[in-house]
Amino acid sequence: FPTRRSSDLTTNNNGYGTYLGGLIGYLSEGSGTQGIIDRSYSRMNVTLESYDPGDIGGLVGYASYAQITNSFSLGSISIDAANPYEIGGLVGSINRSEEHTS
Repeated sequence: FPTRRSSDLTTNNNGYGTYLGGLIGYLSEGSGTQGIIDRSYSRMNVTLESYDPGDIGGLVGYASYAQITNSFSLGSISIDAANPYEIGGLVGSINRSEEHTS
């Protein structure tokens, strides 16, 4: 079954290094297994005020050693930040991960 999420998020973060995603903030391997997202989507509008927002994505904020397949994101990301960092419509930041389209 597909995983889906629909919401609006407005936040004021005075800290650093936020991992914010429409479905998952931080996706990484654990105990030798790969983080996998398949047949999922988010419909999310994000409004963020932060000095240093970190990694922000429509589906996943940060992905490391992860696999994302047959997934998408709808919505918007609006950021008021002094130091914008990694921001993406699907994934904010990717490290040794795979994205597949179909």
